Amino acid sequence: MMICGRLRRVDASSPATATKSPSASASSYELQRDAPFVIGRQQGSDVRLNGAAVSRRHAVFQMIDGEMVLKNMSKLNPVSLNDAILDVETAVQLKDGDRIGIHLTSEDEATFVYERVVAELIESVTRSPLKENVN
Repeated sequence: MMICGRLRRVDASSPATATKSPSASASSYELQRDAPFVIGRQQGSDVRLNGAAVSRRHAVFQMIDGEMVLKNMSKLNPVSLNDAILDVETAVQLKDGDRIGIHLTSEDEATFVYERVVAELIESVTRSPLKENVN
């Protein structure tokens, strides 16, 4: 599994239940290159948000052509990117530092920040210098 990004939850108001990223902290979720990442209220979602205002599959993150893409799947309650509401089934390319809002009620939202992870950086950190210097 290759990690290609992270979502870091930056609000403290509404609880979420993570089903993936056991190595990350409770408010940080790893995005994998080869698997869609789902935020919603459906059991089995990567981040499960409870509440009637949250769709079963509210937002989907997926790597497409080497770039992380966010798709708004909710027909009733908006997903925002940097405070701009996304149209239903709109897919947008994410940049490092983008803020994603999942509207839980008219006054409350779960907010996440996207952090791009460069594969080469991860590989260089996990590579052992002892193995490379053996003759």
